[in-house]
Parts: sequence; C-alpha cells; structure tokens
Amino acid sequence: MSCNKDNYPKAIAVCEAVLRLMRDKRDITAMTVSEIAREAGIGKGTTYDYFSSKEEIIAKSLIYGYRKLIDTAVEQMKSCETLKEKLYSLQNLAECSESINSFMEMLEKLAKKWDKMQDYIVTAFEYDRIHISYVEKLMDDLIDAAHKERLISEGTDEDYVKYVFVSAVQNIVGPLRRIMAKENVVSKEKWMDYLYQMIVASLAYSGR
Repeated sequence: MSCNKDNYPKAIAVCEAVLRLMRDKRDITAMTVSEIAREAGIGKGTTYDYFSSKEEIIAKSLIYGYRKLIDTAVEQMKSCETLKEKLYSLQNLAECSESINSFMEMLEKLAKKWDKMQDYIVTAFEYDRIHISYVEKLMDDLIDAAHKERLISEGTDEDYVKYVFVSAVQNIVGPLRRIMAKENVVSKEKWMDYLYQMIVASLAYSGR
C-alpha cells in the first residue's frame, strides 16, 4: 500500500495526521496509534487495515511528507513557460529543502532505533529510486525548456547538458545557497540571475 494514492483516502488521512502532530511539536517517538487515529478522524482498528504497526505508520508518513513537498515544487515548475521562470520557481524547492532534510534525518535516526524502520524505507519505498526519479523529472522539464528556446545546439552531448542542469539545481537547493543566503553574501535575485547567465553561457560553449 502506498499512502500517496488517491484511492486510499483513510491512509492519506493517517499520514496527514502524523504530519500535523509533528508540526505541533509532538514527539514522534511518543505518538501512539490511538492518538494518530484520533487526529485522523478514524478508528484505531481502521489504521491496521492500511498499516501493520506504528513504525510503518511513521515511516510511510515521513515519506509521504517528502513526496508531497517535492511534488508541489515539480508541479509549480511545470506550470512555468520559460527556462528562466522554471529556474526561479525552484526557489520554492530550496525554501522547503530544510523540511525535506529534516524528514530524511528523522528517518535515519528512527531507523537506528526501530529495527523495522529501515526495511520500510528501503524495500517498501525504494528511497534512492524515489530521489532519483524526482531529479529526473526536474532535469527533463528544464532541458525541454532549453531545447524549445534553442539554447542547446544540435548534436550537443546529452550527458554534458544534464551535468549543466544538475549543477544548476544543486546551486539552487543545495547547502551552499542556504549558507550564502544566511550570511547575506549575495541577494537571491542576483544569485538567480548569475546562475541563469552561467547556464546559458555553458550551453553556448557546448555548441562550439
């Protein structure tokens, strides 16, 4: 069962309940199934129609939260038309990256405490595959926009193009940008303008 599917509304309600309790600063390790079910508006017994244990509820809720944050950023980027607009929209992903990182850090800590947690993450959700699939979606959309604007010359090495955009995304959502922003080294506007110029210049260079 995957709790991000629309045809499992009660499972989604459970995942949303866990996230709400987390936002209310509730200790995730102290949550009970009864408390989660009450917050979700369903009976405790109903939760076991979708989850086998508290550990599974917590693991799947955190992964659900991760997916929800990234899905929102991906959809926002797709709604933009130009490459520059798409790049700028990724700042939304940068702004929620700390929440994403906290989800992942929490999963790692809980995996060490609860034996089954790691199994839920790796086997049920294939975490690495999830992360890669999101990166691929971002890259495909950015590269498609660059092709439409004829910024990529015919015959340009595809791996080179991917490297240019992977580097760009890392510069937007990676730790360096957060540090630069925190220290107020350069404004967000200048950072994005310079980054866009670097991408255009890099793609132009590839065509020489």
